[in-house]
Amino acid sequence: MRSRRAVLILSLFIAGLFALALFVGSRLPQQPLIDGDNMGITQFYRLDSTVDDSLFIVADKVELLPNSHITGDAAFVSSDVEMSGRIDGDLTVTGETVVLRPGAYVGGDVLLVANGARLDGEVSGDITFSGNQLVLAADFVLNGDIALCSGDILDQRPGAVTESQPCTNLDVATLLESFRANVMLQSGAVAMDAQGRFTFVLAGTILAAFGLAALATLSVALFPRQLGAMSTALQRPHSQFLTGLLTVLLLVGLGAAVVFLVALVPALSIVLAPLSFIIGVAFVALVLAGTIPMTLGIGGWLLRRVSSAQWPPLVAATIGSLTLVLVVCLPAFVPYGALVTLAAIGLIGTVAVGAALSTRLGTRGQRATYFVQG
Repeated sequence: MRSRRAVLILSLFIAGLFALALFVGSRLPQQPLIDGDNMGITQFYRLDSTVDDSLFIVADKVELLPNSHITGDAAFVSSDVEMSGRIDGDLTVTGETVVLRPGAYVGGDVLLVANGARLDGEVSGDITFSGNQLVLAADFVLNGDIALCSGDILDQRPGAVTESQPCTNLDVATLLESFRANVMLQSGAVAMDAQGRFTFVLAGTILAAFGLAALATLSVALFPRQLGAMSTALQRPHSQFLTGLLTVLLLVGLGAAVVFLVALVPALSIVLAPLSFIIGVAFVALVLAGTIPMTLGIGGWLLRRVSSAQWPPLVAATIGSLTLVLVVCLPAFVPYGALVTLAAIGLIGTVAVGAALSTRLGTRGQRATYFVQG
């Protein structure tokens, strides 16, 4: 009965947020989801001034007027792109239709992934096209080459002989590196060599191990009974994994709903952003709360293998924490081992959340345990 009531309340809450989004969205002017000088997500984007840097826009329609000027690269994800201005760098467009009108100028290379494109004006670099048809207007000026990935070319220039190279002749590695360099935020970061990365990961692993050990020992001293209840629950890892998995799936669904609502009505981000942050912090707390009993179990199991003496829980917590972090992180030092590390973290976190929730952070099903400090 209680579970049905909780599901009903959650469903009504989500439905209420959706209804509120529709109500507010119909009465607010369209606002960009991301509003910045060099990046934006909006319904309609029009530029009639100068942008002194690169520009990235996601919109239903993009229009660059004759007075527009972009001093860096430009990238657009849009159904309809019309350009009459100037771009000093490269132009990348993904959409349905692309039109470069007379007077438009692109100083670098052009990459078009579109159903159709009509080019006028001037392009100083190379053109790479993938789509249905690329039309070169009569007054179009091209100083580079054309690479045709798919579709055909209709050249309307008088007396022009269009020559295109296959798309497979492009240097894919150079294209990917250019994409990475333009999309990833470098922020002055210096790339590390293999030895530097190894040292960095090793230092992070050691710090994480000792940090978890310190947290575990502190929790043993402050919450011995709660840890005992969660340790008892971890004796049934399958049921805890199921509880944790359902919780993770619920959070994923809620996260998708939040993204949808914010995209629909950006004003809701004022409320949903802090709420999402609080939920995220609470989830991390559940993971840590459920992981600490695991360290106690691992440490106790190892100590019993080397000695028959009764070790204090604080020692078990320290040994278990160091062992757990090292075992999980060690695969990251070998090729493709990071996937194993991520899978292990996901599995441990899911079981930990299940143990924390099923025992209500150790407050349900309490019983006497040797974690109580005498």
